[in-house]
Amino acid sequence: MKTKSGIILPDNYQFYVKPTELEISQRKLEGYQKLAKIRQWGIKYPTRFMSEFIGVELLDSQEY
Repeated sequence: MKTKSGIILPDNYQFYVKPTELEISQRKLEGYQKLAKIRQWGIKYPTRFMSEFIGVELLDSQEY
């Protein structure tokens, strides 16, 4: 295929569309969902979250 300006293009020529920052991959989306579930669990059970994820053991009076 030849254009008006004389440039020869292949028959299966396609335009490249650069992905934008708004589009995220499935892997990244699954990572965000997993992080959101962990965060929601931490909000629901703050004392268990501190002991299991952060490694801080609270005294009984601090837990209440």
